[in-house]
Amino acid sequence: MAPDHIKDPALREKYQNAIAANNKKAETFRTQSALRRTRETFLRVMENYLVTSYSRPPANVNELEASLSRYSIDQTTTDRILKRIKDVN
Repeated sequence: MAPDHIKDPALREKYQNAIAANNKKAETFRTQSALRRTRETFLRVMENYLVTSYSRPPANVNELEASLSRYSIDQTTTDRILKRIKDVN
């Protein structure tokens, strides 16, 4: 319902504020959703890049492990990357 249909000014203002709050909440949700998708895409690309880069000779897996640790990459991701490199070599 359009706010213009509400005759009581106080009630109309309350309704408009509720609409504005809902629009802000929806925009926040859309932004967060887009950021999650971007993060997942970026992580896949970076993981593939690391596997490709560290699968080439001279492979320095110790350097990679140190970097992953330094940048607080979780153990599951670290193990997956190292396994993929091991599988390639």
